[in-house]
Amino acid sequence: MRLRVRARRQPSGHQLAARPGGVRSCGRQHIVESGFKNNTHQPLPVNAGDFSLARVAKLDGSTSGERMQDVAGDIRRDMQSHCGVFRTSALLSEGVGKILSHVKRAEDIHLQRQVAGVQHGPSRRWSWPT
Repeated sequence: MRLRVRARRQPSGHQLAARPGGVRSCGRQHIVESGFKNNTHQPLPVNAGDFSLARVAKLDGSTSGERMQDVAGDIRRDMQSHCGVFRTSALLSEGVGKILSHVKRAEDIHLQRQVAGVQHGPSRRWSWPT
């Protein structure tokens, strides 16, 4: 059985059909009228990426701890069983408690690199460009 789906046609007097670019021109017009293109971003502080780099360095230099896959699997399982669409407030409260118990475990994770069956230690290649 074949199902044919046709695009809905706008009536000839419809405001979007009257514009040559359709919906896209409405977005362009909004950007031009609001002056978004003239806005500039605030300059980043000099040490903007230091916190992220410190987190990566901590993970890269860790030699022991829980496997990331184990912690992520437990979080995923608890989210699926306690925070789904069909839930009660008691079940959700229990789920919040279980997720908060994984926070301590997530602070002490260890990434194991494995390539072609051989496990590797911390990477020595990482350096921030100067």
